[in-house]
Amino acid sequence: MNKLSKQQNDSNIDTLIFKNQMATTNFYLDRADSKGKCFIVMTYLANGQKFRHSIKMKVFPSQWLASKQRLKIKGMEDEFVNGHLDGLEQIITNAQKQSLLENNSINFSYVKQKFNDHLGKKDVKRTFVDYFNEYIEYSKTHRMIKTTHRYNTCLNHLLKFRTEKRYDKTLSLKLIT
Repeated sequence: MNKLSKQQNDSNIDTLIFKNQMATTNFYLDRADSKGKCFIVMTYLANGQKFRHSIKMKVFPSQWLASKQRLKIKGMEDEFVNGHLDGLEQIITNAQKQSLLENNSINFSYVKQKFNDHLGKKDVKRTFVDYFNEYIEYSKTHRMIKTTHRYNTCLNHLLKFRTEKRYDKTLSLKLIT
């Protein structure tokens, strides 16, 4: 594909994204800490689903241009932060384009997965059993031996109960609480 046709294709996809108005990426400031600084947060919304990503950078609200969703440029660091925000927005835009090409629509899960993959984040869902096992490992060094054995016994009873009742679902924390 030559450069001109690729630009036309990208332009057509951008038009499709704009016409559908199905997805938005916004940056805003979170609540201020005791020193008056706020984290920058990215929010992606598509098809009624939303995910947030903290930029892990704190700024003063006076440095923030809400209309542009960027920092006022007063130095090299501000340009670096704005460049980082542009890069995150570009990752989302590219994932949306790929989703449109493959699915003919913007798939929220696909975009979120591509975003997390690009940043090296893993969306790991841990179960109650995972947390319980982690606690048992912790208790081996911080509790008496018999207490740790009781924890193991409790876990074994829980797992046995799950198989006897043919409860195939994983024990998620939402399900328990």
